Amino acid sequence: MKGIKKSIVYFNNPGIENTDDVIEIVHERLKEGDIKNVVVASSHGETGLKFAERMSQETNLVIVSTHPGFSSPGVW
Repeated sequence: MKGIKKSIVYFNNPGIENTDDVIEIVHERLKEGDIKNVVVASSHGETGLKFAERMSQETNLVIVSTHPGFSSPGVW
């Protein structure tokens, strides 16, 4: 076979209980050396902080939050 073979992970349920596993999966992927930037969605900052603590020295880490009006119209 000519090409690249990669694995993929599907979680049985969504939620914060997957965050630590996702961080480890991303960290392992970074070790391959061809990714320089990681973008993380973090509504309240906890997920962003966990990613920063684990890999901020190894990648350009961008944390994005929700937009104004996400929880209620006109509310940040």
